[in-house]
Amino acid sequence: MNDLINDNPDLRDIIADLGGAATITDAYFAMVMNMLGLLAAGYAVSATLKLRAEESALHAEPLLATPTGRLRWASSHLLFALAGPVAGLTVSALLAALVHDIGRFPDLLPAALAQLPAVWLIAAIALALYGLVPRLTPASWAAVAVATLVTLIGPMLDLGQWALDLSPFTHLPKLPGADFTATPFVALLALTAALAALGLATFRRRDLSFAG
Repeated sequence: MNDLINDNPDLRDIIADLGGAATITDAYFAMVMNMLGLLAAGYAVSATLKLRAEESALHAEPLLATPTGRLRWASSHLLFALAGPVAGLTVSALLAALVHDIGRFPDLLPAALAQLPAVWLIAAIALALYGLVPRLTPASWAAVAVATLVTLIGPMLDLGQWALDLSPFTHLPKLPGADFTATPFVALLALTAALAALGLATFRRRDLSFAG
């Protein structure tokens, strides 16, 4: 990567814009972890939308007629939306360390897992839509699309900060290389918890919807 960047100053600028670290190696890894976080967000939304697919296919109604409660059923699906990205990002950090330098795993693992608050927030948006307006649940893919465009293209287009802030990934420190601050993690996790609680509460009260 260093050799490639030395021959291409424009590529160096792009990686610096996306990775934001002092050293180009750290910037590169920060950029890669950001991209992996966006992929994890796509998986999290897909796992959350499984709730809507099961409900529309009439698979949820007979199950919920048993002692299995709505919250227990929904939580069983949400477990994959929450834990799947953890596993995927952990493995990604390990593979990146094996390819580059296994000694960097202690740096790369936090950089990968730092994406989780943004990933989970996007999943919580999907859950809130599912509880409030189930027909609009597929619109949660728009959150993934906006986050992807803003995160990957926004810095290169010199978008205003208000536009960059539309992506939850913008608020996270660009690890490795940047200073860790807890404030954005706490804020994103609090917003995630609020949206998830809203989605579960409204799903618990509303009638099941069988339209596609």
